[in-house]
Formats: sequence, C-alpha cells, structure tokens
Amino acid sequence: MNPFTWNDQYSLGCPDIDNEHKALFRMAEHLYDAIRNGTGQTELTTLFAKLASYTRFHFEDEEALMRGSGYPEYEQHCREHGRLTAKVSMLEWQFRNGHANVDIATMHFLRDWLQHHVCGADQRVADHLKQPRMLKSVTATKQEALAPTLPS
Repeated sequence: MNPFTWNDQYSLGCPDIDNEHKALFRMAEHLYDAIRNGTGQTELTTLFAKLASYTRFHFEDEEALMRGSGYPEYEQHCREHGRLTAKVSMLEWQFRNGHANVDIATMHFLRDWLQHHVCGADQRVADHLKQPRMLKSVTATKQEALAPTLPS
C-alpha cells in the first residue's frame, strides 16, 4: 500500500484545509508510485517540483487563515513550515542539479513529516478554527480576501 493514500485519520474537519491536504497526499502518492515504477529522475524531479510548489501554496493559504483568526501558535507553526520549505527547497536544488536522486528515503522523510504535522500542528489549527467565535471570523476574512477590489 502506498503510504500517501489518504485516510480519515488525516481529516481535520475544515474543508478548505482538508481539500488542500488531500491534494498534497495525491501528489505525494503519485510521486511515490512513480519511484516504485522506475520512472526516470528527470520526471521524478519535475513531479517533486510540483509537489514542492503546491506545498508552498498550501502553507501560504494556511498561514493566512491562522493570521486572520488570531491563532495563538501562529509563529511556531510558521517556523515548522519554514523548516520544511527550506529542506524541500534544498532537495529540489539537489535533484535539479544532479547532486541527489528522488528516492524512497526522500519519500519516507516527507511521509513522516506530513503525517506528524497534519495530525499534530494542523489539528491544533483546525480545533482553533472550529471554535464558534472563529467560524464567523474565518468566513468574513475569506470573503474579504476573495472580494474584488472596487475602484473608489
């Protein structure tokens, strides 16, 4: 079984975050399968780059939700994101420049980090966002962010 197959233990009960997490798991699942099927390093590097790019997008989105809701562990959570982003950026550079290969060890690192982060730090964010006083605030913040800017 692919270790990146989504299951309900990863569901946080926040549809926006859960949908982005599902996309991350699907991309990682696809990359893992490509490694197991002997796909060449050029394609693996491309798949890894797409996963890295989506991860950065997801972190920005999640951080905006935390900031908008006044999440008390915002700084610590962002530092976790920063550490993974730095590690993934370094790996991405190594893969692109032929200094390392995308392999099962890389995927084990990503699996462990993703499972730990989603079930730990992200669960705490979701618990915060699901508090009744937060639901109105998050909805209003999201609507403001999505609203078109009208000329004055």
